[in-house]
Amino acid sequence: MIMIKEKLTKNFAKMIATLALIFLFAQGISAEISVSQSLTESEIAFEDTVQFEIIVEWQGSQMSYLFNKPLTPFIDRLKIGKFSSSVSSQMRDGVEYTLKRYNYSLIPTSAGLGLIDSIYINYLKRTDSLPGVVVTEPMKVLIANPVAKIKEDEEIHEWLLFGVALIVIFGIIFLFRWKTNSQSVEIQLSPQEQFLSELEQVKREASSDMKTFQTQFYATLSKFLVTAYNVNVSLVNIDNLIDELSKAGMSIAEAEQIMKWLKQAEVDKYAPIDHAPGAVVRLESEIRTFFEKQ
Repeated sequence: MIMIKEKLTKNFAKMIATLALIFLFAQGISAEISVSQSLTESEIAFEDTVQFEIIVEWQGSQMSYLFNKPLTPFIDRLKIGKFSSSVSSQMRDGVEYTLKRYNYSLIPTSAGLGLIDSIYINYLKRTDSLPGVVVTEPMKVLIANPVAKIKEDEEIHEWLLFGVALIVIFGIIFLFRWKTNSQSVEIQLSPQEQFLSELEQVKREASSDMKTFQTQFYATLSKFLVTAYNVNVSLVNIDNLIDELSKAGMSIAEAEQIMKWLKQAEVDKYAPIDHAPGAVVRLESEIRTFFEKQ
């Protein structure tokens, strides 16, 4: 039993000695590599950003140490907006020094005291593959309350409503004028053009039926004489029609032709007739040619 105790005591002593050596060796390595940290501001507005920088520095080339683990900072009331890292070397009194920089752009997430907790930076020394770690100091930044934008938002809202109202008003005015113009601007046909248009319709409806054609032609021609010369056929004796049209400005030859068509139409629209094929087309063409020359 005594021998077992002595053996345990010796093993414990060896373990303590080993740990002490490791600690002393680690202290020697840490003396070769150092870390520093900084904030560009200690107090910031809620709408601003703050730059947080970590610098790891050691004596030797850039290949002296290996940093193979990403940093995992714990940050309260802030979030990382941008991150970048770089490595550079410089000579001091003929000795090479290397600086590894970690740069964070931090954006506030809430007002109050923002905290950046200690960050553990693990590394590996390439010459002997011994691991190590350096630790940053915790950092604090005071974040102000957000600036109220209620008044500005209300002004923007009022201007927006005013703009929409103007657009609606101008739109109504435009539509009203467009509708008024479209209603008032109609193609005004002369009595002659109106007659020729109606004559075309009479021909389509009558087809080859001379009785139907003459009936509708009589009414269409009578309407034309009222519109163009203010002569109402139904109120004038047919034998006096030439004189009435002549007084209204029509030539004797034209008046005689008009009276001839009216008399023939008066006969054809009441009497059963059987005209040769194409008679309606020929008559309509004759009438159209006459009026187109007017």
